[in-house]
Amino acid sequence: MAIVALSNHFKATNRTLYVISQNIDGLHLRSGISRKDISELHGNSFKDICWVCSKEYLRTFDAAERSGQGGIGCEVCLKRVPKFCHCTDRKCACGSVLKDSIIHFGENLPQDDLTAAIKHSSNADLIIVLGSSLTVSPANEMPKKTQKNKGNFCLVNLQSTSYDDTTDLRIFAKTDQFMTLLMQELGIPIPEFDLSQFFMEPNLQ
Repeated sequence: MAIVALSNHFKATNRTLYVISQNIDGLHLRSGISRKDISELHGNSFKDICWVCSKEYLRTFDAAERSGQGGIGCEVCLKRVPKFCHCTDRKCACGSVLKDSIIHFGENLPQDDLTAAIKHSSNADLIIVLGSSLTVSPANEMPKKTQKNKGNFCLVNLQSTSYDDTTDLRIFAKTDQFMTLLMQELGIPIPEFDLSQFFMEPNLQ
């Protein structure tokens, strides 16, 4: 919710806050971050996608729970991914079978999200990494892109990482404590989480 408040504050001052997430829990979108302001590099377990028309459906349930409906490595999915079937038992408004959006090991990241993440990292004045050990590529390469453009790199994490010596500011702390203190310093209140604001597409069958 602190990130949402920061995003709204930035928009009010004609600046941009962009989120690059490796989480699949969908909490950023459900907290109120706009879809155009986030790259979910590893997918979202609460989101179905259409591989034909690119429409997205946000759910209140785990969209990946009923995946594999086309069988292990169905013909449609094998054209795009190595061995896993992403088919669900739901259909898009265009009539195509919907897919869960989770990225498994060996699968390509969603190209639009990756392109946007690289673009924003490369143009950022500041990149703050919260709670990541920066061991998974290509997300761990984003701070380098910011620094290459003379931006600053802040890393907040309790454990040591291989990037500690390359940061402009290294903070050993819990993410929630850091964000609480940061928001206090900036004088920006953190709103309460309200799931009722989360827009949900109808569960099309």
